[in-house]
Amino acid sequence: MSTVPPNYPYVQSPGPPSRQGPGCWVIGGVTCVVVFLAIAVTCSILVYSFMHSKTGQQAMKGINQAAGTAKYLPDADQKMREVYDAIERYKGHTGHYPTNLQQLEPDYLADPNALHSKIDADPDPSHVTFEYTVPTDSTPKDAAILQYKWVFKMTISGMTQVQTQIFKMSLDGQETKSSQVIQSQS
Repeated sequence: MSTVPPNYPYVQSPGPPSRQGPGCWVIGGVTCVVVFLAIAVTCSILVYSFMHSKTGQQAMKGINQAAGTAKYLPDADQKMREVYDAIERYKGHTGHYPTNLQQLEPDYLADPNALHSKIDADPDPSHVTFEYTVPTDSTPKDAAILQYKWVFKMTISGMTQVQTQIFKMSLDGQETKSSQVIQSQS
């Protein structure tokens, strides 16, 4: 058993300091809010400056053009499906595929404008939007027989970007999409 000598001074520890003022969590939280607000204001100024610059206005013009024509994509998809169904009805009725899409009118396509979509760069309603490849007996079921293209062009600060999206329908009725982007300096 150990004993403490009687003349050994016992010193009590002072304990934790008393809190005076805001705690570290409050200071840290306020600092985070201030930093977040500074970043938000800086980003807002940068976006505002970009949008009012010549480059920003060119970008917005291109984006608005794309949005203006992109709204016709569902119409083009629906018409491509209608044309595909008409091709299948034609084949079922005649025993062979049509040699061109105009052979589907008016017996297999009720809508006289079914071969033209507003997505087409040519506004003439008699212009056929869809490209058609006549299938043969040896054509694979996954080969594309119908397709249309959506071309989007945007020029910003002398750099032109042309994006082409190709929407295809195969012989078995499956739809696919592919994209191609070409950039060039003016």
